[in-house]
Amino acid sequence: MKNKLKWIAIGVTLCLILILGLLSVKVMHEYGWTVFICEPFLIGLLATFITYRKPEMTSSECIKAGVLHLGLACVGLLVFAIEGMVCILMASPILIIMTFLGAYVAYVAQDRKVLNRTNVILLLMVAAIGSLSFDSIQMPEGLIPVRT
Repeated sequence: MKNKLKWIAIGVTLCLILILGLLSVKVMHEYGWTVFICEPFLIGLLATFITYRKPEMTSSECIKAGVLHLGLACVGLLVFAIEGMVCILMASPILIIMTFLGAYVAYVAQDRKVLNRTNVILLLMVAAIGSLSFDSIQMPEGLIPVRT
């Protein structure tokens, strides 16, 4: 059962991140809050929520699930030639920090008295979609393209 949950978590998390990433990068043409803050946070949170739906999960299990999913997302970016190795390495510090933070929130939310899992996921999905608006709020008006 646990292996099945891991595969479901991988599928659901990566599909949602792919959709959110495509909306941000391909539709809105922006690399911003959504790509660097919101998506890694959701990777850590959703991976842990879906994989470990038991109250006795440890913080190391949460972090392992988040890092596994972040690694799979980065490998997917490389395999499908969406991003290069240098770009992923440059972004990795903030990606890792936000994934750890998402996994930590999932760890804290395991006690249903503190946070309701369903409400937290719904709130964060709405926040993720809302973060798309932060990517294009302050568009500079007079950009000069740089060509080499």
